[in-house]
Amino acid sequence: MRDSRALVWDSSAILRVLLAHPPVAVNAIRWLEELLEVERSRLQDFVSADVSRRLARLFLRLSQSFGRKTRGAVVLEVPLSRQDLAELVITSPYTVSRILADWRRRDILDAQRGRIVVRDQERLASIAEEHAPESNAARRDAGVH
Repeated sequence: MRDSRALVWDSSAILRVLLAHPPVAVNAIRWLEELLEVERSRLQDFVSADVSRRLARLFLRLSQSFGRKTRGAVVLEVPLSRQDLAELVITSPYTVSRILADWRRRDILDAQRGRIVVRDQERLASIAEEHAPESNAARRDAGVH
């Protein structure tokens, strides 16, 4: 282990740097804009998307951030329980289990405690981007019966 130091800037110091260096201020605004867009997208999911879509989008985000590509699949070594997943997409563990069981049967995704294997990223992306979950075809593709 190496010794380290933590530096903390108070808000007035940050403001002085931003005012003295406009390119830093522009970069800070761009970074905040990216954070706002991510949160806006997540909030929109919770308001307008069905559970299958929210869960598919969660797995796609996790795949991009933590996934390890293997032959024909993406493996996530993340210790998420059904309860954890349910809390992340604002639903019940029962609903998560039902959707995951359906996706496993259809060979889209296999989620076990501590390990998630995305077997068909294209079909998962299709579920994540579904715009009409109330139609019969969309409900079938999303795993809702």
